[in-house]
Amino acid sequence: MTWLKRFLRRARNLLSQAWHVQIFVVLIVVLVLTALTFLSNYISNVIAFWDEDPDRGAIIAEGDAFGDRVTSIRYLDQGWKPKDSLWFDNITQGSDLMPYDFFLSLEQPSGEMFRSNKNMNVHYRYLPRKPTHNNPDGLPVGFVKDTYQGKEFFGLTCAACHTGQVNYRGVGIRIDGAPAMADMDTFLSDIAAALARAESTPGVRDRFVKKVLARGNYRTENEVRSDLHSYYLVWPRIALLTKAIRIMALPGSMHSGVFTIKF
Repeated sequence: MTWLKRFLRRARNLLSQAWHVQIFVVLIVVLVLTALTFLSNYISNVIAFWDEDPDRGAIIAEGDAFGDRVTSIRYLDQGWKPKDSLWFDNITQGSDLMPYDFFLSLEQPSGEMFRSNKNMNVHYRYLPRKPTHNNPDGLPVGFVKDTYQGKEFFGLTCAACHTGQVNYRGVGIRIDGAPAMADMDTFLSDIAAALARAESTPGVRDRFVKKVLARGNYRTENEVRSDLHSYYLVWPRIALLTKAIRIMALPGSMHSGVFTIKF
């Protein structure tokens, strides 16, 4: 505790100084804190724009439910550089819907991974991407990992609902800010169903728990099952609430509410 005694002694000495000395020290402290805040924000912005993949992460997935097929992806020239599109796609916005490991570990009824590009594109028309610097797991456009109080969550950004793709003569033309053609209602309902299978089907639950534990963010099976039970209970209500918001929205609106769910 010697350092604490030294600190208290210096504090007493400071208080005994003339008022102008005290003001000078306070100003120095404020300037240092301001500089540190600016530096932190600058570093965060640099990291956010670090992703400069020339293809903006775009890849071709299997054709969707409407039979669309493309052989190449091209972004409409809107004056955005690749790093601008990737920032829009990947910047987190606090939409923490479930533990990130849960989303990566859920299964379809067939046993294939729920988050596979084939499933996300064919069934829900979310736009597939390859792994890039700020999207290392290759999530679809607008799907992101967020960190809150030391835990990782899966969530959506504006880009999920506001990035469109028009397929014309075999070319998929992606448009930043355009309305998505995604089916969020079915997506949320199918997430609820996948959680129900993981909760109630022994074989599915065992595989789910094993995959989540392998990612290293949960320590025990009981922790995984406790969180799984909580999200299994709440997700059907979220899916219904989102659908109700869509129905009550203005005619022609494609937007849904995006909620934050944490336990």
